[in-house]
Amino acid sequence: MIFTEIEHFVRASFSLLGVTCSPSSVSSFTRELTAYAANYPDGGYQVFFWNYDKGLGKCGSQPFEPLPSTNDPLNVLEQIEDTQDKAVYILHNFQQFLTGQKADPLLVSRLFNLAHKLKTTPQTIILLEEDISLPMFEGLIHILDYGLPSAAVIKAFLKQLVNRLPSGITKPHIGDKLIRSCQGLTIAEINDAVRFSLKKYPKLSSEVCRQQVNQFKLAKLKRLGVELSNEPDVKVGGCQNLKSWLARRKKLFAVGNKKLPQPKGVMLVVIWSIILLVEILSFCNLKKEALVGYFK
Repeated sequence: MIFTEIEHFVRASFSLLGVTCSPSSVSSFTRELTAYAANYPDGGYQVFFWNYDKGLGKCGSQPFEPLPSTNDPLNVLEQIEDTQDKAVYILHNFQQFLTGQKADPLLVSRLFNLAHKLKTTPQTIILLEEDISLPMFEGLIHILDYGLPSAAVIKAFLKQLVNRLPSGITKPHIGDKLIRSCQGLTIAEINDAVRFSLKKYPKLSSEVCRQQVNQFKLAKLKRLGVELSNEPDVKVGGCQNLKSWLARRKKLFAVGNKKLPQPKGVMLVVIWSIILLVEILSFCNLKKEALVGYFK
């Protein structure tokens, strides 16, 4: 778990960390880290969040009240340097001021020196970015990946979301199929998909909810440049041995069967079989064309 790793780095006085995180997961990462850091040994750690829009403010306080004049990247580093409290500072999209057109050599030098200085203090800076590339801090920054939520996290979130629904709304069953459909999406994206489904279908079944989540996932893949072909309107012939093998082992693929290990490599075998078949057909076609050309 990433938060356990972060705790180990913080308690070991690592002053500079990087965490890759999708834009839609920034809020959930910050919220989860704030809750987790409160239970660190010796009284826990405070968590502060910074962005260029609002500046630096303490997480968990309502409303969020940023400290004055901390929008400026140099000022926020000075604020961190002047503070001796046990704290984790999340700097969101701070990398843009370290590399590229907005890079400030003074800021790079200040962060480099501050990272060395904080090694003797109970403070850690986390650069939260969609992607991190900081070769000038090689050996000084340690990069982790927040990644996508696990099945267990998705299940817990869906249960919380469903339990908060008004009593007049049909609550979908949180089953394995729905959880699998949600995998590959962030918590924020899952939240949007389920809430959209509730508005569209007041009497929402688990199957309808799963279909709507899949639509959100397909839209996301399309934005990423992944194109999926339509199902063929004709059945694929042949492969009788493979079909028989799958039919005999159908129960192994059942969702609820946890006594037996799930079979692996089946899709790989199918893909390689198709590739081999295409190559054979192509080779035969070339032979045919060569023979036709010869007799002409």
